[in-house]
Amino acid sequence: MPPPAVVPPPMPVVPSQPVTLLIGTVLWTAFKDAVGKTYYSNGVKSTYDHPSTFTAEEDARGKKRIRDERAKKSIEDMKKDMRTKYVTKEEKVKAFKGMLEEMGVGSGVAFSSAQRMCEGEERWYACKTQGERKQAFAEYLTQSGKREQERAKREAREKRENWIGMLKEVKELNSDSRYGEWQGKLAKDKRFNLIAEVSERERVFVEYIDELGKIAERSERLKLEQAQKDFSTYLETLPMIDRQSTWEGTLGFIRKIKDERASLLLPYESPTDRELSHDQFRKHIAKLQATHERSNRDKQLVEREDMTEVLQGMFAKGGVGLQTRWREFIDLAGEDKKVRLVLEQGESVAKNVFEEFIDNRLLKYQRGKNELVDWIVAKKSVTGVEALGLISGLKGYDDLVAIFEGDDQARRDFCNPDFCIAKIFFEECKSAEVVVRGRSLSPVPNRGGGAGGGTGKGAGAGVGGANSDSESEEEGECSE
Repeated sequence: MPPPAVVPPPMPVVPSQPVTLLIGTVLWTAFKDAVGKTYYSNGVKSTYDHPSTFTAEEDARGKKRIRDERAKKSIEDMKKDMRTKYVTKEEKVKAFKGMLEEMGVGSGVAFSSAQRMCEGEERWYACKTQGERKQAFAEYLTQSGKREQERAKREAREKRENWIGMLKEVKELNSDSRYGEWQGKLAKDKRFNLIAEVSERERVFVEYIDELGKIAERSERLKLEQAQKDFSTYLETLPMIDRQSTWEGTLGFIRKIKDERASLLLPYESPTDRELSHDQFRKHIAKLQATHERSNRDKQLVEREDMTEVLQGMFAKGGVGLQTRWREFIDLAGEDKKVRLVLEQGESVAKNVFEEFIDNRLLKYQRGKNELVDWIVAKKSVTGVEALGLISGLKGYDDLVAIFEGDDQARRDFCNPDFCIAKIFFEECKSAEVVVRGRSLSPVPNRGGGAGGGTGKGAGAGVGGANSDSESEEEGECSE
């Protein structure tokens, strides 16, 4: 094998007549080395190869250099065009990625390979620097990978759907079918090979068969539920069934009348079916019982409200007062039809209605008479004690009503015919003589001084009514 061309041959030992050759524009001289082998030299380089071969290589390198220079000039033009065409960074990156997608660069391609594929495209130079290209390329690979995954999933889903469509056309398939039994028959369909993997085909087949089983099971369940619903509706049409009916009696009646609907709805095939119908019957009876109880509660509520109306009427007419007791009320109204209906619910129920009514009136009266005293204190510019003395000094109830002249709202509040607080308070004050060591005692509960100039000395225990028992000897005493 000859030595490399760049290695100069040894100096000739035997002088020889040189031979001069003009190869291209270069003058070469041929020499003989010590062993008689010819080599060539142009004064700069020496080679054993013939100068024509050497010159061809040099020419090739020169042409490549010229092409590179021309390509470089073309690249500069492309870069210039890209700078004017795309201004913002977003536009440049978008153009670069669009070129990669059009050139079919996949997510598994290396940057160097992509560069060899695309550097002849002007959009390769949309990004100014190599670093920007690499960053945009990395983003493109991530996005391309996601798109490829989505595309693969979509294609797999479409293949699966088409394969299942093939199975749906086979009406003989049911929940007991096996893949081994049907594989040969299904293979005749061109869609069979849409799913390449054998295990995947069997898995899809098994899933489809399982779904057929679920559909059949759901259909049976819905059918049974509808039958039970129809049976319940049928029971509602039988007027002889009430909340006290029994299953045995109802079953015997249905069998006896031989109703066509009953023969279709009432199953006799198995103990399980009969138990389901029995259960539906129990639910029907429970519904009747609940309806009866609800109706009874509503009826009793209305009856208690009617008794309250009786009490309101008697209270307005004076037949019942704040001091009336339960037994007194029964003596007065025990024969009233509305009261008797509540007594039938239980004496404790009727007594609760009565006591709740009286308690509400007592509470309303306590608040009302306090407001009445406050009103007099404000209008007459007197103290609470003086207001009580003013009321006690009046000759009649009409004189108290006259005080409210000019204030219609006060008249409505304190002189309401249904519950006349002013009249009750006037009669309470007139029925007792109050002596508290030199001053009158307010019949209202303990309170501060009256509004509108009260002195704060109008506090005290009630007179008569519900507060008469709570009077203290230290504050005063009542005497008839």
